[in-house]
Amino acid sequence: MNITNFKTQTQTLIEIELAAWSSGEKTFNVGNQFDESILESAFENTNIDNAIKAAFEMFSDSNADIMSVAHYLSTFHTPEISDAWIN
Repeated sequence: MNITNFKTQTQTLIEIELAAWSSGEKTFNVGNQFDESILESAFENTNIDNAIKAAFEMFSDSNADIMSVAHYLSTFHTPEISDAWIN
């Protein structure tokens, strides 16, 4: 698999997971309470070249599930915390 195929596959699998959240197929519980935001962040980070390259190097030869890849990708760029949470 090349990096372009890896990126496309990763984006597609993330979109499938996000669709499951929005349709109600996946429901919130303590074990997955942050999954939706992790998936959203990971999807945005698939457009950061060094993030997708690093994920490709780590996961292209493995059978890792999409949440493992998403957790890794979500760490490359994290948005600033809103002042509402700080004050």
